[in-house]
Amino acid sequence: MTSQLSDKAKRFKKVFTTPGLFQGALLMKVPLLTFTGVGVQELSLERAEVSLPFGWLTKNPFGSMYFGAIMMASEAASGAMMLLHTEDYPKKVSPIVARIEGEFLRAAYSRMTFTCEDGDAIGQIIEKSNETGEREEETVVIEGRTEEGELASRVELDW
Repeated sequence: MTSQLSDKAKRFKKVFTTPGLFQGALLMKVPLLTFTGVGVQELSLERAEVSLPFGWLTKNPFGSMYFGAIMMASEAASGAMMLLHTEDYPKKVSPIVARIEGEFLRAAYSRMTFTCEDGDAIGQIIEKSNETGEREEETVVIEGRTEEGELASRVELDW
């Protein structure tokens, strides 16, 4: 696995980190996520950071961030990195979430930022899957923090 982005992966990253292009791509591929206002703040082979605004589309009846919105943004953080890793492999990889578990530590009443730093593990399972042709599975962790920097959620996804 290389830590350098190919031209193809650089183009993919540009789409994901340019707000207008990203919203267009979401509208085509994941329309529900488009309406939450999610945005990619950082994307590399090692780390991804996604932000989710707090507002009427992401709020639950109790006035805090809706857990469903938190789960979507968490999947987007790890999924963006997963897709970036798949850009340079000859065989098509179809990532699927096999398991998801969330821990909600505090109510969030502001924009949240979701960070996944498991890019190396993601790269390894993509590489191994391409070599063997078999399904590979890895657990990644995504932490969601409020604008104040408080840890509000911790999500584990098995890809």
